[in-house]
Amino acid sequence: MGLADLARQQQSKPNVSSDLRGIPLSNAQLNRMIGNFGGLAATTKLAAKYLDYFNNNSSKPMQNETTTGLMQHFAALKYLTTAARSGPEDFIARMTPVSDGNGSLQELADKLKEANDDPQKLQAALAEVGGLPSDADELFQMMKTLRFNPKQLGETLRQKQGLPKADAQQLGDLAEKAEEFLKNLELEQGSRIKAATHALDSGQQIIDPAGFAEAYVEVLHGEKRFSTLMLNLLEKHEPKMLPLVISQVKQTLGDEIRLDQERRSADTIKLEAIYSELSLLHISNTALERISRLVEGLNRVFGLTATAA
Repeated sequence: MGLADLARQQQSKPNVSSDLRGIPLSNAQLNRMIGNFGGLAATTKLAAKYLDYFNNNSSKPMQNETTTGLMQHFAALKYLTTAARSGPEDFIARMTPVSDGNGSLQELADKLKEANDDPQKLQAALAEVGGLPSDADELFQMMKTLRFNPKQLGETLRQKQGLPKADAQQLGDLAEKAEEFLKNLELEQGSRIKAATHALDSGQQIIDPAGFAEAYVEVLHGEKRFSTLMLNLLEKHEPKMLPLVISQVKQTLGDEIRLDQERRSADTIKLEAIYSELSLLHISNTALERISRLVEGLNRVFGLTATAA
């Protein structure tokens, strides 16, 4: 598809207004973001640090300057907001890092019931939850009956994890604080957040979606010249994957060009210019084979990784 086709599609697409609470994000997108940038346990723990910051004026969680660091904090704040909006009981469930997440205390209790009478299995399910006994048998005795009473289970987990006993009004205030913090973060880093989100949406077939998102953000919003694109991609992906990665970058750019202005991470002129340069970039199989052999040779001689990371 050429730029003229992309432009026509973009012009004919109805304008979709942006979520007033910030960058719109579906549950599937948030789960994908969490899964690729640290996982649920790390996200929940970072959300708990923001909870302590908002409620107790503790130190603000430190954020590194990488795209991965940015997205981890963005996901944690979104997750905290969603948890706070879910109500007092479900808030405890969502802030308890168990397997693939919990929507309610009942769901959490049901997951713990699946351990049956196996202390090791129950311990594995609660491995990331803070404040609980480290001994499997002691933990099993604690949870043996609690898992059949969701409300008592929630209160125990709240106390053990040091979570606040908050009513709906207090959780609403917490959600507003998190949303205000998110609003400021998006004002400063919105372009990078949008670009990384678009890259994750389209780059799931890539072996390292987070690395693809890092490279895509660098292509669009990094300080380096476009001529360093190949080096950036080589740092994140094996040489033999470059045709797929470059094709995916083009697809992501095309998807962005078709979006309304509020959802794009850059203006159409910049997006189209990068799309055009990539369209002129042809990498022969022979060149890729030479690059691959060079990297493998360096790996044998110097012990470097296969991706030159």
